[in-house]
Amino acid sequence: MTDTTIHLCDYHEPFSLDKVIINIEHQKPSLPDEVEQRVRDNWGAFRRTRPNAADNDTAYLVSYDSGINGINAEVFTAGFSYNQYFNVDDREMRDTGIANVHNFNPLTSWIIAVSEDGYALFGNKKDFGNKKASGFGGFTSQQDIKRGKINIKTHIARKLEEEMGNMAKAVEEVSSIGLNFYPLVGPKGFDGIYVAKLNGKAADLEQLFESNAQFSKQLIPAEANPQGLLSFLHSLDWEPTRACVAGVMTYIAAHYGEKQLVKALKQYRGSEKIR
Repeated sequence: MTDTTIHLCDYHEPFSLDKVIINIEHQKPSLPDEVEQRVRDNWGAFRRTRPNAADNDTAYLVSYDSGINGINAEVFTAGFSYNQYFNVDDREMRDTGIANVHNFNPLTSWIIAVSEDGYALFGNKKDFGNKKASGFGGFTSQQDIKRGKINIKTHIARKLEEEMGNMAKAVEEVSSIGLNFYPLVGPKGFDGIYVAKLNGKAADLEQLFESNAQFSKQLIPAEANPQGLLSFLHSLDWEPTRACVAGVMTYIAAHYGEKQLVKALKQYRGSEKIR
């Protein structure tokens, strides 16, 4: 286990979602009985604090291949309870080795929204804290599974509607730009990185944004160029989540190239935690 906290596993020019294929090719791996018991015990404790939580199937990444023709990934599906234990609550990382060997690292989405006048729009993720800022997205679910595949278009549209509300109606195009990995529990796992282009100016789009369970009503605009995005990351007004930092760096790499990424990492004060 490495001591870094962010891995930029892949970044590439924007791919159409038609080129993102996520196959459910594997069965849920068998785990030792004592590990399964810890997962069950942890889920029971979690449900006592959140009685409405559902142990829905989500995708766990087994393999990922990115090339000029697009992305091919293989996953298996298993209950969210495995993610809650292995990747959120097992802070001592007692079972991280087992989780890694059996690929119990979830594949989620992180989406940066960009207005037609060149602003990246972030949300105030109030369920993480008053000053926390991030993009949109989240876990796959049973609703996203079609004919043995994760339908990425269905997944992205569902997450944007859940988290953006009326602003999701302004989405014109969504593309894939990379993959990030977070090796340390709290949370641990993979993010597929996506860009949603919105039809409308930032000021007008802000009027469409409504609060929900995860985000406050406030939308946070930042110029969608390397310096504007770095200014956002260094702002004293907001604390970007780890996924937000990684997503921004992937956006810079995909849209402005390797040299701009290297420059941005040199300027970012937390760059020693990014690989």
